[in-house]
Amino acid sequence: MVCPQTLRRLCRHGACKINIFVLDEDPALCAQYHVDKHVVKMILETAQLLCTTHYRCGLPAPYKKTHENHPCTKWISESINNYEWLCLLGTALCDEYTFRYNKIHKSKTVIDWARLCVPNLPKIPRTKWALAIPEECRTADAVESYRKYYVAHKSDLFKWTGRERPSWIKETDNAIR
Repeated sequence: MVCPQTLRRLCRHGACKINIFVLDEDPALCAQYHVDKHVVKMILETAQLLCTTHYRCGLPAPYKKTHENHPCTKWISESINNYEWLCLLGTALCDEYTFRYNKIHKSKTVIDWARLCVPNLPKIPRTKWALAIPEECRTADAVESYRKYYVAHKSDLFKWTGRERPSWIKETDNAIR
């Protein structure tokens, strides 16, 4: 686990350009809550994070490694359940991409590969989420924290093609700003 001081230092130096937006614990709902821009972008990032986990385990992967010491990369490697949850999110994001744009994302094949070629990771329950967000958005609950972050820092991206705005944005929007 990365301490908050280290995370703040990494983010100040531009190392937090990758993330896992935990907008719901259910991967399908989590994907639906992603704004259009993130549905496109996060599929590639998810594939990169999964591949980097393979490299961390001494295994080859389709994409080059990236952000090896990022809190999210470390979180994935902590547990097979973390890895599998991210695979489910990646698949759900690919499904969401197809739903919104009627296309198949190029990184889908890498996410499908990652689901089949699971590295040997600790067989323990999913661990506490990595929070790669500013301190002012953090609460005891990761989903609440990421939703707060989305509203406070990503509202300029709010667009959901073929979807309604998530109800939690309507509920929390005024309280956060």
